Order: sequence, then C-alpha cells, then structure tokens
Amino acid sequence: MKKLILGASIICSVFFSCKDYKPEVDRLNLERDSLIRLGGTKDSTVNSLLGDFNAIDASLDSINQLHTAITLDTKSNPEMNADVKERIRKILKTLTACLKKTANE
Repeated sequence: MKKLILGASIICSVFFSCKDYKPEVDRLNLERDSLIRLGGTKDSTVNSLLGDFNAIDASLDSINQLHTAITLDTKSNPEMNADVKERIRKILKTLTACLKKTANE
C-alpha cells in the first residue's frame, strides 16, 4: 500500500509539475526578432550618418582648396586685375554649386 501511495504521489507530482513553456518560448522568439530588427535599423542609421559625414568632409576639403587658391592669387598679386577677379568669380560659382549639391543630398 505504501508503494502504491508513493508511486501515485510521484506520478501526480511529475504530472502537475510539468509546465507548458510554449507561450514563453513564443514571447521570447518575438522579442528576439524585434531586437534583431532594431539592430538592423541602428546599423543602417549609423551607416547613413557616416556617409553624410564623409560628404560633409569632402565638401569642406573642396572649400579649403578653393580658399587656398584664392589666397594664393591675392598674395601673389595684391593688385587684382580682371583675370584674377574673373577667376575668383568662377571659384565662387563652383563653391556655390558644391554647397547646393551637398545641401540637396
């Protein structure tokens, strides 16, 4: 009799102690998928920002080169003749076009 009660107790405890983990597994899978999507979004945002910074850096480099060219022209010939003025106008047009192009990107 004791063996029967002990066996029934063990069977009942095993039967009632089993838990259905499927809902929790499903929830964790959804959470994992959400985190993976967020990671992809973060990566694409960072890559986009790095591309913008590189474009800005290239534009600033162009501006510095144009500034150097203008400075050299005015230092070599303090009296600016018509050729130098025209060259500066062309450089400023190029600079304006670069800035507009960068602003539109």
